Amino acid sequence: MSNEIKEMDLHVGGEYQYGLSAREGEAFIALRAGLSQDTDGEVSTRTFGVGLKYNRFQFDVAYIVGSEDTVVGDNTPISMNIIF
Repeated sequence: MSNEIKEMDLHVGGEYQYGLSAREGEAFIALRAGLSQDTDGEVSTRTFGVGLKYNRFQFDVAYIVGSEDTVVGDNTPISMNIIF
């Protein structure tokens, strides 16, 4: 079991939402940040993002900071959701 614990990676993140509407969850803007770190401490990845929800539509943009130790560089995923 101790080897399994040593192989675990750390993933931590947080989100702050600011309501744009009097009705909870109907419209908001969200700011996000996160960190992923492997157990060896060799690869550390930071993430940042922003989201906007209005009625049934949600739009999210994230920025994943690449490093020299990873195969991929910086990434910017974008998504749009329609809630039914």
